[in-house]
Amino acid sequence: LKLVGGRLEATYPSDNRELQRLVKHAFSPEVREGGLTADAMSVTRPSGQVSLGLVVEAIPSLEWAEGKSKPAAVIYIRDSVGKSLASEVVTKQLFNLTKAETALAMELANGLSLEEAAENLNIRRNTARAHLRSIFSKTGVRRQTELVRILLNSVVALGKPKCALRGDESVIVPAPQLARPVRKSA
Repeated sequence: LKLVGGRLEATYPSDNRELQRLVKHAFSPEVREGGLTADAMSVTRPSGQVSLGLVVEAIPSLEWAEGKSKPAAVIYIRDSVGKSLASEVVTKQLFNLTKAETALAMELANGLSLEEAAENLNIRRNTARAHLRSIFSKTGVRRQTELVRILLNSVVALGKPKCALRGDESVIVPAPQLARPVRKSA
């Protein structure tokens, strides 16, 4: 995906046509009059990795905030390959976890096995198992799959992520931005 002249475009023509169709549909009169809607698509990556997930959603008029009605839409893009950027702080607070338990929970939510998570965190498998039992007790779940489900479906992704980076890794997390109508000069 790229921005071209202020417009979001997909790399491949077939994906780009579908993206433009979804954006146009979000601004169509039938969507505006008949209620809000959301449409989804997969966007193929040139790298061959798993496709990006994309949702285009018409959003309510900002009439109350801006003093006039202007159609608006939002595009959500999800990279299912990348690590979760869930907030460690929110995870810790929401489930009353210790720092060590939070770190383990985050590794598990990113798809690692207990053994892989223990290795990443430089702790013994038995220590990881003890942390996991405590996490289960605090969250009210009994299995790792349940833990991952509640983490991914909770509000932890809404908090500002704090990425722990190792070596030459880098992650750029853009600050959330509110859509603002473009004002035209007279």
